[in-house]
Amino acid sequence: MSICVEQAPYGFSMQKMSFCVVLEPDGRLDSFQSLQEQVGKRLVAPHLMVPGQSKPSGSGLNPCFLWDNAAYMLCYKPDDPAPERTAECFEAFRKRHLDAEQSVGNPAFSAVCAFLRSWSPEKAQEHSTLLSEITKNFGVFRLAGESGYVYEGVGARGLKRLTELGVKHVQLQLEAGGRKLWRYDSSCAWRCVEEAALAYFIGHGWMGHAQERSLILSLIKAASFPEIPPADCSTFIEAIYAQNVWPETRKRKKQWLLRNILAADPARIAANFLAMTSPPGQTLVFFPTLTLSKMLGLYAALGNERLHAIARLFAKAPYTQRSGWPDLTLWRGQGVAFKEVKAPGDELQGSQERIIATILRPLGYDVELVEIIPK
Repeated sequence: MSICVEQAPYGFSMQKMSFCVVLEPDGRLDSFQSLQEQVGKRLVAPHLMVPGQSKPSGSGLNPCFLWDNAAYMLCYKPDDPAPERTAECFEAFRKRHLDAEQSVGNPAFSAVCAFLRSWSPEKAQEHSTLLSEITKNFGVFRLAGESGYVYEGVGARGLKRLTELGVKHVQLQLEAGGRKLWRYDSSCAWRCVEEAALAYFIGHGWMGHAQERSLILSLIKAASFPEIPPADCSTFIEAIYAQNVWPETRKRKKQWLLRNILAADPARIAANFLAMTSPPGQTLVFFPTLTLSKMLGLYAALGNERLHAIARLFAKAPYTQRSGWPDLTLWRGQGVAFKEVKAPGDELQGSQERIIATILRPLGYDVELVEIIPK
């Protein structure tokens, strides 16, 4: 059975942390600190919420961001049976952080980078007695004299931005197959992750579509004309609203296009959909999963006023606002929601954040990041 529950915001996870590397502001080592707590007769590593998801198993190199195990952070393993492999882990961790230093632009992060530049396996062996006791779980960095960890001042920026936008976060368990295929349960066919997530929401009472902008922008196009001209049947909506068409007689003012949306009705939507999708119209070549029933379903849920409001904000910068729409567009009754699906390793893109910040949240739509967790 799939589980979809409220979790910590997207991009973070709870991990056991048993040690801390304490640094001077210039990156010199101050000390190693145990984070383990005495619980009865046992030492227990506390859980901290850190950037990134659970560390994947396997033989590949997968350095985390500002936290990891001692092999990656310090090139250290007690009684190491494969020092060459440990050295590769440390180099991967070091490279990930040094490559990001300029773009991060944070003094504490630069201190971590300075430490990684100068650190070596030989230095780790000088502290082997202590490290063997405290590096049983993951570790983090902290600057001497500071109470917070380095990741809290660097990795938390994305978390803060999502919180400011009012974006919710859920985790959804799906079965993982080969070739990046997923399914909701054993009764479903293997599909791309977006279609598999859509199957989950359809199973919980929603109707929907899983091809980013294709449904909402095609609906705006179908509603923008009393009768769509043959020459515009295959023209992308951003070109129409930007008047990037030729000859001049094909150009339509934005105000005219937007007024038509307020006067649209199901019959007009259906007629224009058929014109857009019947030869020589090529809409289905670009958006093969688009159907008339989906377009009419979303139109019925939105209504003219709400569709007009979306189109008005889109029309302010059509070429900019054509990309970044969430993967899933869902509707149930008069409710409309948008879900951005993230498989393991995926990240929120700037264009996706922009659509959320400039169109969806200002208009009051529910937006969720759906983080996929393999069963």
